[in-house]
Amino acid sequence: MKVSVYQDLLEKSVNGQLSRDIVRSVCTTYGVHHSTRWRIFQRGKATKTSGGIADVTARLKGKTGRPTKFAPEDIEQRIKSVPLHKRQTYRSLAAATGLSVYLLWTFVKRITQPPKDVIGDMQDVVHLDEKWFYMTKLRRRFLVWHDENIIPRQLQSKSHITKVMFLVAVARPRQGKETQEDELVLGMMNLRLEEEERLEEVAVLLSNLTVISDLSSDDEIN
Repeated sequence: MKVSVYQDLLEKSVNGQLSRDIVRSVCTTYGVHHSTRWRIFQRGKATKTSGGIADVTARLKGKTGRPTKFAPEDIEQRIKSVPLHKRQTYRSLAAATGLSVYLLWTFVKRITQPPKDVIGDMQDVVHLDEKWFYMTKLRRRFLVWHDENIIPRQLQSKSHITKVMFLVAVARPRQGKETQEDELVLGMMNLRLEEEERLEEVAVLLSNLTVISDLSSDDEIN
C-alpha cells in the first residue's frame, strides 16, 4: 500500500508540491492519516535523491508482528468438536472451545436457521377434533322488562354441569362440485349416536381423505 500511495502522490504532484485537495483525496482513497501520507512522500523523495530510486517499502526484516497462538487448523478442529446446541452464542462457544470471542468473531460466521415447513397445502386432509359443550352456563345474564320473571334453573351440582361430546371434522375451503363457490367441509356428529350410525357418517365425510387427529378442547354454548 505504501508504494501505491507514493506513486499516486508522485503522479498528482506539481514540481514536487501537493495541493490540499490532492492530499485529502489520496488520504480518503487509501484510508491513511495525513501524517502517514507526509512520511511516505518525504521518505520516497529522500531515498530517490540519495540512491536514485525511491524506496518506501517496509524496513522490517523477517517475520514481524505478534505471533499467533492458535493455528487456523487448530481453531477449526476446536469449533467443529463442539455440539451445535452449544454454538448458539459466541460466549457459549468461547467457553466450550477455550478461545476468545474476538478470535471466534474473526473465523466463525453466524447462520440463522429458520424452521422449514413440514405441512403441505393439506387439500386432501380432514382434521378430527373432539368438542365438549356444556348444557348450560353457571351464570347467565338477561335483559328483561320490569314485570317479567325469570324461570329458575335447577342444577344437581354447580361443579358438575352436564357436558355433551361431539366429533368435529374440519377441512380447508375447496370448490364444490355443483357450485363454483368455495365450500368448507364441516361436519359435527354427536357421540351418543349408535356406533354403526356414527361410523357411517364418518365414512361418508372422510371418504378418499387423509385423517389427522387433533387435541380436544372444551367449548361452551352461549
